[in-house]
Parts: sequence; structure tokens; C-alpha cells
Amino acid sequence: MAYSCKESALYFRIKKQITGQVCGEGYGEERRRKKAKEGERRIPDRELLLILEQDPSRGVEILIEQYSGLLWTLVQNYLDNPEDQKDCVNETFEQFYYNRKRFTPEKGTLSAYLAGMLQKRAITLYRKNSVRRWEELNDEYENGDSQIEKMAENLDLQQALSALKPDELELIRMKYYEGMTVQEIAASLNISY
Repeated sequence: MAYSCKESALYFRIKKQITGQVCGEGYGEERRRKKAKEGERRIPDRELLLILEQDPSRGVEILIEQYSGLLWTLVQNYLDNPEDQKDCVNETFEQFYYNRKRFTPEKGTLSAYLAGMLQKRAITLYRKNSVRRWEELNDEYENGDSQIEKMAENLDLQQALSALKPDELELIRMKYYEGMTVQEIAASLNISY
């Protein structure tokens, strides 16, 4: 049964929703040893490309099984955040599926091609995260500057207020802290207006 590109691409998302796993998650060293003991053979690149064309669902499953360990190992060298790692591996498989016609086995191996795709995606995510962190730090720095400026202004204000006479200080308190009008201040202090 042949699947359309959209149906095959949905495999990546469906696998994550149904199993809670992303492509490659859970395919650790133990699984590779088990496969080696059972004598499972690695499918050559050309044959895998044919399977992807004829039966995309099976082809994607084989692709993930054969190359997820490599991609998971590589992504850990570039990204620290596990969510970013998952996204990067999934997007690499998805990007390869959509652009599989660009891969030519004569020029290199599929593992090298996937590793290059992953590297580019990981570097892009790393840069995006770095810019975001830089902006957050810059915002914190700017907020810190404004707080320091406010503290300095408050200190200046306190110094200026301490230089006033008690009756002048009372006028300012009534006007700016209690919000009284000039007429109300004059009335409360028995001063003519």
C-alpha cells in the first residue's frame, strides 16, 4: 500500500502522540546489541530509498531504526536541552523524508548525509537559543539599570527633603503624598491663599 507524502510525514507525529516517544528515543545501545545478536542486517542506502518510495511507512520505520542511535549521539554534542534534542532529531528525519530525492548514494553515505542535516539544524537551534538568552540577559540588565537609577533618584530626593525646614516638608507631604490641593493645604494650615 502506497502512502502520500503527507501520510508518511504524519508517521513522525503519530508515533510521538501514540507512544509518547520521539523518533529514536528508546533505541539505545542495548537495542543495537540485541539486533546484532539476532543477526539483523543493515539495509543498504539504495535499498532503503527504494523501500521509502514503495512503502513509506515501513521505510520511515527502518530509517528511524537504523539511524536514530547515530543522530541521538550527535545531537547531544550540540544541544543541552532534551526537548531541543528531540525536536532536532525528529525534524532531521522529517526533513530527510521530504527532501530524500536530493540524496545521491554515489556522493556519500546516508549516515553522513543525515549527520550533516542534523548538524545544520542543531546549530540553527543553538544560535536561536543563544539569541533568546542574550535578549533575556539584556532585558535583565536594562531592568537592573532602571532600578539602580530609581534608587539613586530616591536617594537624591531623600537628601533634598532632609534639607527642608519642617513646615516646608509638611507642605510637600500634603501636596504630593496626600494629594491635597493648594486650597486644601492653605485651609488646613490656616494660611491665606
